[in-house]
Amino acid sequence: MPEPITPSPAPPDVRQVLKGFAIISAFNIAGILLSEWFIPLPGAVIGLGLLAIGLFSGLIKIEWVERGASALLQSMMLFFAPALVGVLDLFPVLGSHWFAFLLAAVVSLVTVLLVTAFSATVLGRIFNPSAAHEPE
Repeated sequence: MPEPITPSPAPPDVRQVLKGFAIISAFNIAGILLSEWFIPLPGAVIGLGLLAIGLFSGLIKIEWVERGASALLQSMMLFFAPALVGVLDLFPVLGSHWFAFLLAAVVSLVTVLLVTAFSATVLGRIFNPSAAHEPE
């Protein structure tokens, strides 16, 4: 009698990627549910915050989500394609108001740079006070 055919197990990398996807997705879904029921913030932001709390507290190991997150980052351009198509669909509006869009982009860029620099400086002083007094 021939032996039954059994599927071969998935390679370890695939299992780790899927495990990372599952954990990230679970936190995203939890954030969406909390957003719908209790907290007036975007669900993805809540989910990301919950994932960060889990990682910083040690409940979630970085190794569990690292490969899944890397796979998502490698295909990030696919997530921006729908937004790009939407912008191209509104190209006539962009053409007639190009200066306002350019100004908004520059102001946003400068604001993000300033807030990031300020935050890094403040956090550096809080978490490493001795480095703030050392000469450069």
